[in-house]
Amino acid sequence: MEESRLGIPILFGYDVIHGFRTIYPISLGQACSWNPQLVEQACAVAAQEARM
Repeated sequence: MEESRLGIPILFGYDVIHGFRTIYPISLGQACSWNPQLVEQACAVAAQEARM
């Protein structure tokens, strides 16, 4: 399907803010950990899962 019945183009996307397949805490919760490496690792996993 390329467009809706009204001719509006279809756009597929992912909201990967809290993870994609693996769910992580919201950004504020991650910031409260005071562990930037942990946050970076969670973001890397979410990015990798979104590419699959």
